[in-house]
Amino acid sequence: SSVSSRRTVRRTRVTPRHSNRDNGQGKNRGPDQASAIHSSVLCVLFTLIYLTLSILIIPLIWPSLTTNASAYQLGSSRSSSASQQHRSVGNGGGLGSGPQSPNPFLIYQQQQQKNQARTLPSASGPRAAARTTHQESQQQQHQHGAQGARGQESLLVCPEGWQQHSTQCYKFFHQRHSWQRARDICERHGAQLALVYDYQQNNFTGQLAGSSLSSPNGSPSGSETATGMGGVYGNMKPSLASVHSGQFSHTPQQPLYASDERSYWIGFRAIDRLETNTLESAANTFVSKYVGFWDYDEPRVTQGECVRAIVRHESGPMSSFASSYRLIQTGQQQQQSPLNGPQSQQQHQQVWQLAKCEDLLPFVCQRQVCSSNSFHCSNGRCINAAWKCDGHNDCGDDSDEMDCPRRCRFYMASSGDKVQSINYPQRYEPNSDCKWTLEGPLDAGMMLQFYEFDTEKNHDQVQVLTGARTEDKAFNLATLSGQLNLTSRPFVSGSNLMIVKFKSDSLVEKRGFRASWKTEPIECGGELFAHPSAQLITSPLYPDHYPGAIECVYRLVAPPGKVINLELVELDLADKRDYLLVRDGAQSADPLLASLTGQLKRNEDKKYLTSTTNKLYIYFKTDHSAYDEQRRGFALRFRTGCDLNLVAANGTLTSPAYQVARYPLNQQCVYRISRPESAATTTSTNNSQGLTLRFDDFDLGADDQLVAYDGHDQATAQRLQPVRPPGGSVSAKAGAGAFAKST
Repeated sequence: SSVSSRRTVRRTRVTPRHSNRDNGQGKNRGPDQASAIHSSVLCVLFTLIYLTLSILIIPLIWPSLTTNASAYQLGSSRSSSASQQHRSVGNGGGLGSGPQSPNPFLIYQQQQQKNQARTLPSASGPRAAARTTHQESQQQQHQHGAQGARGQESLLVCPEGWQQHSTQCYKFFHQRHSWQRARDICERHGAQLALVYDYQQNNFTGQLAGSSLSSPNGSPSGSETATGMGGVYGNMKPSLASVHSGQFSHTPQQPLYASDERSYWIGFRAIDRLETNTLESAANTFVSKYVGFWDYDEPRVTQGECVRAIVRHESGPMSSFASSYRLIQTGQQQQQSPLNGPQSQQQHQQVWQLAKCEDLLPFVCQRQVCSSNSFHCSNGRCINAAWKCDGHNDCGDDSDEMDCPRRCRFYMASSGDKVQSINYPQRYEPNSDCKWTLEGPLDAGMMLQFYEFDTEKNHDQVQVLTGARTEDKAFNLATLSGQLNLTSRPFVSGSNLMIVKFKSDSLVEKRGFRASWKTEPIECGGELFAHPSAQLITSPLYPDHYPGAIECVYRLVAPPGKVINLELVELDLADKRDYLLVRDGAQSADPLLASLTGQLKRNEDKKYLTSTTNKLYIYFKTDHSAYDEQRRGFALRFRTGCDLNLVAANGTLTSPAYQVARYPLNQQCVYRISRPESAATTTSTNNSQGLTLRFDDFDLGADDQLVAYDGHDQATAQRLQPVRPPGGSVSAKAGAGAFAKST
C-alpha cells in the first residue's frame, strides 16, 4: 500500500503540468524545468568566458610554459640517462623539446605597431611625446616576452660556425664544387645539402646566402680560383703552374653570375628529365617538383638536372620575376635572426633553377641541432658530452674518441705539426693502437711527408686515409710496413682531411716513424688566353701522379673571330673514375665535344679538337682513390686557328666540331698529313702505297670548299682529283705527304 500511495502522489504532481500544457498555459512552468533552463544559460556563459580568456591570456604565458616544459623534459632525459646501466648511441643527446612555436600574438602586435608608425603623420607636442613613450613601453614589454620565448633556443645549440633556424643548423660554404662533391662534403660534416620545403626555410637560406655572397668574388678572401685551390707544394716542384708558355696569361676564375644574381647548390636534383615531375633530395627521398620556388620559365631540363638557388637583390633588374617569392621577415624573426647586420637589412629574393651538376658553385649544408650539454658527432648525431673519451664508440663513427691523447688519439689542425710513433726515436710500445686525425682549411689540399720509417714488416702497419675525419667515410691512400725510404714519396691529397693510423703486435718493436704534414692550395683551373703560338696545360703535379679529390675548370679564350685548336698530347687517367670534359663554348651547358678517360690509345679519334667559337670549356675531376692508381694525368696543347699537323699511318680527319655543331664560318684550315718515317721508307719504292684520303661524309655550303694536294708546299704541290672506286666512297691518293685546305 505504501508503494501505491507514492505512485499516486507522483501522478498528482505531473497531471496539473500536462493539463496546463493542454490548455495553452505554457507560461506557468514547473520549478524543475526552470532550473534546467537556468543551468543551460549559465553553462553557455561560462563557456564563452573560458574561450575569451584562453584567446587573450594563453598567448601571453605560452613562452614561459614552453620554456619550463623544455627544461623539465631535458632534466628528465639527463636523470634517466644517468641511471641507465647500458647506454645506446642516441639516447643521451635528445633535443629536449620539439621545434619552437612562434608567438603569433607578439608577431601581430609588432607588425601592427610598424604599420601604424608608417601610416600616422609626423606630429610634435605633448600628445606625440606621450604616444611615443607609450609605444616604447609596449615594445619593452614585448621584448621581455620574446626573451622568454628565446629561452628555449638557448637549450638547443649548433656547432661552431653554424646558424640555427628552428631545429636545424645551416652553414654556407664558399668553396666551389660540383653538386655531387658538395653533397659528399656535407655528409663529411654529419649534414646534408640544404633541403628547402617551405617559405620560412627559403627565406632563411636566402638571407644566409645573400649575406655570405656580399663580397665581390663571393668569398671573404676576395679571390677564388675554379676550385678554391691553387698554390705550390713546397720543395716538391718549383711551381705547380699547369700552363707552360712565355706568353701565358692566367686570371683566377670569377663567378659565373653578376653581383646582383648569385647562386649556390641546394639538395635537390631532377630525375628522368622530370618526366614524372619528381625531384630526388640529397637525403635519397623523392618529392614533387611543385614544392620548388622556381624562377620564371623554370624548371628547364635542357639546362641541367641539379637545382641551384639564385639570390638576387630586391632592387635588381630581375626583381620583377617570381615576385610572389619576395622575402618578408617579421619583427620577431629579425630580432631572433643571427644574420642581422648592415648587409642583412637589404632584402633578397631567392628562386630556383636547374643547372649542370658539374658547375662549380658554393653550397649550404644543414644538420640537426643538439641540446646544450651534448657533443656533436661527425655523423650528425648528438650524445652526452660526458661520454667523450670514455673508451666507448657512442657516436657510431668513433668521432667522440677522436681527440683523446690519453688513449693515443690525436687531433691536429695546425699545418706543420709532427706525426711520430710513441717513444720515437726509441722503440714503440707493443700492442700500440694510435690514430692522428689531420684537418686543414676546406679550400686546401694536404701533403704528408715521412722522414723515417721502420716497423716490423707485415705485422706492424701504418695506414694513411683521406677524404674524411672518420674511418668509415675515408679512402685508403696507402698501407706501409717494414723499413722504407719515403723521403722522395710525399702523399698528396686534394682533400683537407687525412688520417694516420698505427697498429703493432706484441712481439717485435722497432724505432717507428716520423713525419710532418702541411696544407697548401692546389693550383688547378682558371681562364687562359690562346695565341697563335702553342701553350701546354697539364694536370696538377704532372708528370708525377696527380692527387685525388680535385675538380677544376679551365676556360680557353681566343680573340673574337678566332677558333681554338686543342691537341691531346698525353692522357693517363683512372678509367671512368677520373675524366676530362671538353665543351664547345665557355659554359657547362654548351655542346660536349669529347669525354676523355683512360689511356691515350683509346682516345686517338679525339686527339684533335677544334671549337666553333673563340671559347673552350674543360672540366677535370678525380676520385679519392686517384693516388692509389698511380696515374700521370694529362697534357693538352692549345693554340688559335684550325691548322693541324698529323703524323700517322692512318687516322680520322673531321671538320671542326663534326657531328656536334655546324663548322665555323670565315675560317681557313690547313691539315698537313704525313706518314711516319719508317712507313714512308719501306714504301718509297712503290708510290702507290702512299696516302689515301677517303671521305665517308661530305656536306659543305655552296661557297665553301676543300682542296687536297700531293705534297706539303702548296706552291709546288700537285692538286689531287677525287677518284670514285666502284661501289665505294669518294677518295684521293697522294704520296708519302699531303695536305688538305678547307675554306
